[in-house]
Amino acid sequence: MSLIQNIRDKYARVAVVAIGLALLGFILMDAFAGGGGGLFGGPDTTIGKINGDKIEADGFMRRVSEITKRPGFEGENGTAQA
Repeated sequence: MSLIQNIRDKYARVAVVAIGLALLGFILMDAFAGGGGGLFGGPDTTIGKINGDKIEADGFMRRVSEITKRPGFEGENGTAQA
C-alpha cells in the first residue's frame, strides 16, 4: 500500500503536466483546424461543393422547404408524383 502512495506522491506533478499538455493540445487543435469556426474564424456554413460551387446550409434548407411545399410531394418517403 505504501508503494502505491509513494508513486502517487512522486509522479503526481508529472501526471498533472501530462494531462494539462493533452488538454492544451486539444484546444490548439480545435483553434487551428481547417473546418472554420474555432478561435480564429467565423462559423463555416458550407455543407458541400458541387462543381466548385459552395452549398450553404441556409440556402439548402430553404430549397428543401420550397420543394416539400410543392403540390404532389409525398412527404416521408421523399417522392413526388409526376
